[in-house]
Amino acid sequence: MPPAMRGQGVDRGVVAICSVLATIAVLGCTGCFSTNISTMAESEAAVGDDESALWRQSDTMAAALRSHGYLVEEERFAAYLEQISDRLLAADLSTLDETVRVHLARDPALNAMALPNGDIYVMTGLVAQLRTESELAALLGHEIGHIVDRHSLRSYRHARNKLTAANAVVFTLGMGAGAVGGQAAGSVIAGMAGAAGEFWTNVLIAGYSQDFEYAADATGVHMLAATGYDPAASIELFERLLENQKPSATNERPWHSTHPKLRDRIEHARATIDSLESSPVVRTDDETSFAQLVARAHVENARIALAHGDYEETERCLDESAAAGATTRTEAHAAYLRGEVARRRDGEQGFSEATAAYRNAVRLDPAFADAYRELGMLQRSSGRPHDAALALQSYVDLRPDAPDRQLIESYIAVLRR
Repeated sequence: MPPAMRGQGVDRGVVAICSVLATIAVLGCTGCFSTNISTMAESEAAVGDDESALWRQSDTMAAALRSHGYLVEEERFAAYLEQISDRLLAADLSTLDETVRVHLARDPALNAMALPNGDIYVMTGLVAQLRTESELAALLGHEIGHIVDRHSLRSYRHARNKLTAANAVVFTLGMGAGAVGGQAAGSVIAGMAGAAGEFWTNVLIAGYSQDFEYAADATGVHMLAATGYDPAASIELFERLLENQKPSATNERPWHSTHPKLRDRIEHARATIDSLESSPVVRTDDETSFAQLVARAHVENARIALAHGDYEETERCLDESAAAGATTRTEAHAAYLRGEVARRRDGEQGFSEATAAYRNAVRLDPAFADAYRELGMLQRSSGRPHDAALALQSYVDLRPDAPDRQLIESYIAVLRR
């Protein structure tokens, strides 16, 4: 299980990330800062000291997210997401293809966020609800729009002109974590907010201003049209979010009433599409790669549900993953999680089902260390010392740096007597 799914790991990650964000306050708050800023696409887009600081701290935040296991780091999916973002940027922003980086984040929220340094995080909760690659492209186009137009910097300077430096930085990186669907950022971000207090929570829910959201929506529509995607996918994206929006998410408080509602954004996107010159839809979605991404998102959501003891939701997500069309490696993770459900929920009565699931996991992915560990521990409890020793040895061979290696090796020594 990734560190982010363990209680103490989450706490350490939240504290580390909040500490990173707090350090930006050293920029100070004196003077008035211009909010008349060039876009990243313009040659005169100079980077000031305040933006450089935001980038550095965003880099540190990205490192914290990675080190605490919040990211799904599998080359297949990273390459696919990069392919779509590079395609969108190729229209007229190819100079930014080294700046924009897309990550799949373990988080059940219907959300995505863009940081000032060009990092885009797409939550597994949102990916699991998408239906086409075109909708995914619409989502990435929207987030790229925030980066290109430097909305974080604009929001930061606007805030610095009104607030203290400490509140301004919280406000700004809260903007970067704003929800594409108008909901609060995901559970990882919500955890950060909870650790820092109510002001964090309010800010992270707020998102960008109405004008910035509309501008990013329009940028996304234009990118879709320029690269051969159907621009109507932006409307389909918002409709998908609207279908899945929880009732509480619509109860916006006046403090962030400038954030546009989804229905308003649908109408704005439709007007933007109507203003486009007619262009043919020439791109065919990569249905296989998209389905594999969605399947993996369902499995990661199942992992989170399991960590919260929600076995029904875990199984629902795993069923959705199987229906989506998973890769062999994703199937292995699904099998492992089914074994975990049987073992944790059913106790000894579930040992037979759990053993079969773990065996299936290592059959599908012979390098799946955690599945060998659980298989070995189950066989050890079931009085099968030879099989248990073999499975546990495979675990330590695959994970020589495992924190519990010494303990497992002591088990192996006893089992082989």
